[in-house]
Amino acid sequence: MKLLISPTSPYARKAHIVILEKQIACSIEAAVPWDNDPIVMQNNPLRKIPILLTDSGNAIVDSRVICEYLEGLGTAPQLLPNDPEARIATQTRIAIAEGAMDGALAIIMSGRVSPDMATDAWKTWLMDKVAATLTYFENNLSATEMPDMADITLGCLLGTLDFRMPAYDWKSSHPQLSARWQVWSQRPSFIQTVPKT
Repeated sequence: MKLLISPTSPYARKAHIVILEKQIACSIEAAVPWDNDPIVMQNNPLRKIPILLTDSGNAIVDSRVICEYLEGLGTAPQLLPNDPEARIATQTRIAIAEGAMDGALAIIMSGRVSPDMATDAWKTWLMDKVAATLTYFENNLSATEMPDMADITLGCLLGTLDFRMPAYDWKSSHPQLSARWQVWSQRPSFIQTVPKT
């Protein structure tokens, strides 16, 4: 298998972390969707990464779909519960963390692609979503420090905030989340996937 990533993409980082946590044999290759990279265009009409190229020749796109596939391979540790209700609860936490990630990245990308889009009101509206998400997780942390799929997604959001918005001080107002992030960020899978420009 081969995972196509960008070293700065939190979505690609999420899939990469899952591969590392599960110790799945998979090569990692950088791709540049913004430059009409042929391998990206050939495998995803949306021109987004990550893309997982399976040994059977299939291209799987979208980090959530890729992580579902990786979980289905059955290797430990288990990152999504088998029980349907518990699985939906985890997927809900994933959706909330990814929604905040979408908002943060929309601010970053709008400033690059179309600066006139990035009005103060629009940025405030998106950052309010990020702040509400952090408060949600501050009050709803998982019971164990071993990250599940939702925690990995949340960790990628927190890493993105630190990397892309270093002036945004989320840690002082979310002490429990900050403490948990300190634990997760020291895991080898997180260390190996720290965003790099």
